[in-house]
Amino acid sequence: MLKMFRIILDNRDYRYFWFVNLGSNTAIWMQTMLFGILVSQLSSSALTNSLVHVAATLPFFLLCFIAGIIGDRFNQYWVMLICQCALSITAVACATIGYLGFFNTFNLIVITFIFASIMSFRMPTSVACVASLVRVDQVAYASVLNNLCFNISRSLGPALVGVLLLVVTAPTIFILSTVIFLLPVIYFYRYRKKKSLTVSRTKKLEGISQYIKEKYFIYCCLDIMIIMFSSSAVLALLPYFVKYNLGGDEIAQSNYMACIGLGAFSTIFVLPVLIKRFSRQQNVLICYGLTIFSTLSFLFYKYEDEWVIAINYFICGLAWSMSISLINAMIQERYRGEIAARVIAVYFMMMYIGQAAGSLFFGAISEYSMLLAFVVALSILVLSILTRYIGVRI
Repeated sequence: MLKMFRIILDNRDYRYFWFVNLGSNTAIWMQTMLFGILVSQLSSSALTNSLVHVAATLPFFLLCFIAGIIGDRFNQYWVMLICQCALSITAVACATIGYLGFFNTFNLIVITFIFASIMSFRMPTSVACVASLVRVDQVAYASVLNNLCFNISRSLGPALVGVLLLVVTAPTIFILSTVIFLLPVIYFYRYRKKKSLTVSRTKKLEGISQYIKEKYFIYCCLDIMIIMFSSSAVLALLPYFVKYNLGGDEIAQSNYMACIGLGAFSTIFVLPVLIKRFSRQQNVLICYGLTIFSTLSFLFYKYEDEWVIAINYFICGLAWSMSISLINAMIQERYRGEIAARVIAVYFMMMYIGQAAGSLFFGAISEYSMLLAFVVALSILVLSILTRYIGVRI
């Protein structure tokens, strides 16, 4: 396993791409965490807080397929370069609004939606690039490494926000993220003419309807939708839950988000072992089991100390990350070449509509009771396993 990782990282193009993504993803998570903290300070409504996560995920459903077509037809480095510049502009706009004192829940949700819209164009192309840079037998391991990059940034970004808020204001953090977004532009401009990532604009692209109708693809989408929908009860409402149910401040919000990131980071050690020992379907069931365990644990949050809650968030992050990494790898292994970005885009659409719908659904329930939200999420997960894998008729 370690030998395979070393071989992949010896690939210079992939190695540079990995480090560029690390910096960019860190800035993305800094901004995502900051949006959640700012809205939780401005509103005590669970539904309003959940709308931040809806705004952060809905654009992926609405725009991801268009992004996939662009990623398949145009030079993927040019697509990434333009997205990086757009993210930088968004960060500057956030800083300007913050310095002028115009932050409110409405414009924060709108800015989050715009930010996520740019991300929806970046993500399918970024994932498709990985399959273009490594051999087919290395895709699963490259996917784990790519997920490692994402999850290091998921830990580092919120942790940096928690530390920086002690010494600087939110607009200053947006300025810092602007600088981080601009640094990868140099890399993408340098490699913009790489032939392996360029598709002729005049070539008619192969259709993908036959691929997305396959049972394999449909089941992958169902599994990721169910897990993402149910885990939204814990993930989407973290800033609200920590502030209004646990009585935590901005530092506590950032620390618990970092715990999710650390759990996600541990995927690099856990998932390769599971891939070697179990089938893909068995590993998906393990992801379901971890999600159920973490959700069940939150039912007793009133009787748990901060360390137990931190461990619960760690497990939730591990389950969330394993699900995405595993099913991403399953999709990338099966669908490659000029159809890759579009098939991945459809998969992302299903994943993010699950998150957006779950955020809105559990946000509405949490207006009345957080415990009820956890019970409903747990019930959905258990019923899914019973009907999808065990074959019990409800």
